[in-house]
Amino acid sequence: MHLTVDNLDSFTQELEGLLKHYEGYVASAEKIGAIHASRQGTWRIRIPAHALHDFLRELMKLGEPQRTLLESQEVTEAYYDLEARCKVAQAEEKRLLQLLDSAVGATRRHLSGRERTQSRAG
Repeated sequence: MHLTVDNLDSFTQELEGLLKHYEGYVASAEKIGAIHASRQGTWRIRIPAHALHDFLRELMKLGEPQRTLLESQEVTEAYYDLEARCKVAQAEEKRLLQLLDSAVGATRRHLSGRERTQSRAG
């Protein structure tokens, strides 16, 4: 959404309040320009879907809307893909730890056998 506001610093404070109230957060932010000159700010914000329309209604009260663009991202598939990859990684970790335990045990048996051989020879 593109808004024209009278005071960028005041807008920023009010935006932070709205984000807190609607459980949103700033994904990225940029301010351009000198303090006593024309400035602009760009924010990419994330708002929970259930609060989006109320948040937008309040946001539009903070300035004069020039342009509105909404984007959404479906994350369900990505979540389950990540969950599956985590399970695979955990299984791999378990297998590698078992392999490591087996190797450590074999090394200990080998060293113990060498010690017995050396003590007999000595």
